[in-house]
Amino acid sequence: MKKKALTIVAFIAMAGILVALTGCRGHGPHHGSPERKAEFMINRLKSELDLSDQQVELLNDIHKDIRSKMEENRPQREQHFELLKSQILADRLDTEEIKRYMDAQQNKHREMRDYVLQQIKRFHDTLTPEQKQKLLSLLEEFKGAWYNHGRF
Repeated sequence: MKKKALTIVAFIAMAGILVALTGCRGHGPHHGSPERKAEFMINRLKSELDLSDQQVELLNDIHKDIRSKMEENRPQREQHFELLKSQILADRLDTEEIKRYMDAQQNKHREMRDYVLQQIKRFHDTLTPEQKQKLLSLLEEFKGAWYNHGRF
């Protein structure tokens, strides 16, 4: 049971790290561009987990891949925003069109979730047992900041 709990905690930590690597906006001491935030996190992981050059390269590749995938979706976000604007200005709200939009968004989110989880697994597969323990320690450190700022 303890091993299962540690695996779950490690997975949550990895998810949090990859969210940070994707440059999600948040509050805290590390404001800046997504690239700068990712660089900070990768450097922190490199030093705290004693990552190999190959592991750092993998993290950089994962970050690049996720950012690229997010950029691919940028034109669609603009189209969706235009749809919402037209619905706001319409005499009558077309709830069916909005539902189609929301369904499409949910599908995109599921696709991105699955993609990010694949990337988490790629990185997790390279970690040694010692690195997993160090990652768990980092999670404990971040836990206070996450819970105190209302993130979880």
